[in-house]
Amino acid sequence: MEYNKQISEKLNNDLKEYVKELKEKSVDDILMNAYELTMKTEMIYSICDRDFTKEEAKAILKTPNALDTFYREWLQFDSNFDELFEYPIEKNLHNLVQDMKHEKIKKGGAR
Repeated sequence: MEYNKQISEKLNNDLKEYVKELKEKSVDDILMNAYELTMKTEMIYSICDRDFTKEEAKAILKTPNALDTFYREWLQFDSNFDELFEYPIEKNLHNLVQDMKHEKIKKGGAR
């Protein structure tokens, strides 16, 4: 667990440095980088939720800007956002249709 604290501190420092760099940019550039900021923030939670071997921890702690290294690797990962969003979209669409039908019934409309 000692490693997780050290890794968390390192990754959060990496994130603070990234935010510092963002603050020097234009509003448009900041908006263009909002996704990266969000993903890096979430990534810290996922990374620090793991139990690391001594070797893994040392490798992370010795890597300059390890958070960016993890982020860049994640960008290369073949994931499909359509699949990630499919269930909540389908569920919400179902609920919206049901709500719409319920409203028609309440107003005396067709069933």
